[in-house]
Amino acid sequence: GEPKLVPVASSKDRFNADHHTTNRVIWTTNALTGEPEPITKEGNLDMKDRITTDMLNFIKRAKKPVIIAGQGCNDSEEELKYFAEKLRI
Repeated sequence: GEPKLVPVASSKDRFNADHHTTNRVIWTTNALTGEPEPITKEGNLDMKDRITTDMLNFIKRAKKPVIIAGQGCNDSEEELKYFAEKLRI
């Protein structure tokens, strides 16, 4: 006969399996140097860290900044809204 779908109990949340909270930022861009090859920077998500200030200055200089928010923002709706409003995006 046909296979039956059977619910499986799991302690692992498959939807959020790839989501974990960290205070790390990984930023890949070629817009900083104007070179065709992108560069990757890594740092702490902290206002005292150079990568954070570099990213904020980069966004502030943009003519038409856009936010593309992925699954990693599922748990931070209010923070994302605050960020967008603060930077007028």
